[in-house]
Amino acid sequence: GGTTAAYSLYCNNRIEATEFDATSDERMKDIKGEIELEDAIGFVNKVKAIKYVWKDSEDTGIKAGYSAQQVVKSGYNHLIGHIANEDLVETTDTDGFVSPEGFQLTMNYDQVTPYHGVVIKYLLEKIESLEQEINKLKSK
Repeated sequence: GGTTAAYSLYCNNRIEATEFDATSDERMKDIKGEIELEDAIGFVNKVKAIKYVWKDSEDTGIKAGYSAQQVVKSGYNHLIGHIANEDLVETTDTDGFVSPEGFQLTMNYDQVTPYHGVVIKYLLEKIESLEQEINKLKSK
């Protein structure tokens, strides 16, 4: 499932940096396999991208992202974490999903990129294959 890992930095507004590097050295990982195409397509098909504005915020601009609740409901719990937020009450969605009291759900957005990468690679291979087929048909 998700994580309730400790945070070494928490900010409630924007952070700006000219670059951001996430630790990724293979020597520090116990690799469990690759993301399967079916799993990647499942993420793209199941998890709706949303537009939203933050409640109770001076920043009223439209944002784009995902709903952590939808990500969990779609079976991608490992992308979701929990951090304490005493202002949040427990809610239950119409489908029975319970958002916990005292915690807000967080999403590890950088881990979504590999799912998209697998789908893009598949689509590029499919396009190349179809272009070859079209060229063969044209040459007949």
